[in-house]
Amino acid sequence: MKKHYCTYFDRNYLIKGIALIESLKAHEKNPFELFIVCLDEYTRIILNKMSYSFITLIPLHEIEYQDTDLIAARQNRSLLEYYWTLTPTVILRILERNSSVHQLIYIDADIFFYSSPDPIWDEFDDHSVMIHEHRFSPEQKYLERNGKYNVGLLCFKKDTNAMAALNWWRNRCNEWCFFRLENGKFGDQLYLDQFPIRFKNVKILEHIGAGVAPWNHIQYEFYIDNEEKRWVNNVALVFYHFHSLEMVSPEIIIPSKFFPVTPFTEDIINVCFEPYANALYQGFQKIKSIHTDFASGFTKKDMIKGKQLFLAHQSVQSHIKINNISYNIKSLGHEWLLYFSSTLRNNTKHNKQIIIDHLIDEAENEHQKGNISNAIHLLLDIIKQYPDHPIALNDLAVIHLNIGEMDLAKTYFQMAYQISPDNKTIVTNLAQILIKTGQKDKANTIISKYLSRKPDDTETQQFFHENIYRQSL
Repeated sequence: MKKHYCTYFDRNYLIKGIALIESLKAHEKNPFELFIVCLDEYTRIILNKMSYSFITLIPLHEIEYQDTDLIAARQNRSLLEYYWTLTPTVILRILERNSSVHQLIYIDADIFFYSSPDPIWDEFDDHSVMIHEHRFSPEQKYLERNGKYNVGLLCFKKDTNAMAALNWWRNRCNEWCFFRLENGKFGDQLYLDQFPIRFKNVKILEHIGAGVAPWNHIQYEFYIDNEEKRWVNNVALVFYHFHSLEMVSPEIIIPSKFFPVTPFTEDIINVCFEPYANALYQGFQKIKSIHTDFASGFTKKDMIKGKQLFLAHQSVQSHIKINNISYNIKSLGHEWLLYFSSTLRNNTKHNKQIIIDHLIDEAENEHQKGNISNAIHLLLDIIKQYPDHPIALNDLAVIHLNIGEMDLAKTYFQMAYQISPDNKTIVTNLAQILIKTGQKDKANTIISKYLSRKPDDTETQQFFHENIYRQSL
């Protein structure tokens, strides 16, 4: 039975789109058709000249034709936000206008297949809709506020349930689809959280190998077997979603613009990124054979300045200029080199302290940016998972103190003190709020006990004399 897929992209994702096409061509063994909505004419012309027999090209104007709601939405958002707005409409129109298409899988253009998509189709089976979770690693769990499910791969059957879901999603995106978190909405993505609640016969994809991405890969184990097959947690790696990957040039790839917040291991680079870098390089060569001046999709040339992790093709090794950074260089296969100055994880087993430190740093960043509710939410997540963590409790108390919620602040400072009575910061913070609330005797007791254990702490001694002893004279 013929399989049907769809995607969309413009010239800035053309190289990645060709990598997707070639990976699907290599691993989909059934007859298939890939619908591509070309978001600009340049993309359509280049792909048309490549003459892929299994591709059907759709110009954007065919999707937009007489769609007043979609056209109106385009006027009040950025180009990226409009592209996100398009997602449900693209899927809906392809299902409506092609009588031969009964099941359709949408794929983001920055996805790459390593093995057969059959496990996806097997799970989709007789369901109306199938979506997949981000499956965030513990240290990136805070990102779930932007959506439990990822738009990267979506499956729809041409039936009443699926069409109802698509129409509802399309209407919501036309109304609101912006690059910000607002009132339970985030782009086209957070709407997916309502699919299992609102609609019938919705399946959640279970296969771990389908949906590997920067937000979850650190919790998995990767390897390549003797037959060059790629595995994640002992199941076949079906596809990886290369969100946040940037190309400086065809020969220089930044795996994630968010590194080191997004953690990596050498196994992840070897198993997932090296073949993708090669596919991007080959995709560029295909485009260049048609249009020699092609230069779309690349980030600024100075992007590797200060970058702690990137891949470089061996052909440009002698031309790479590194400014005041000491890099380790590791060969990846025959053509690519890995440059890394920051420490890569030794393995994919996550470490509790690394997770906590990352979340606390993220909370501090949110606090500094004025996103108080986000900072509180992150710290509460830490406390929920690790209720005995004094720094998270202290930081939460500081935030409540800063916004004038004295009782909550005092409660959290006291909880932190009970866990860590020898932490100078926590001791002085609790003493200060006790003084502010008229409980100087309790502050005196806490500081005195601390100094009896830490008599050499001159800084706290000075605090005691200035804030308690001198004022009591």
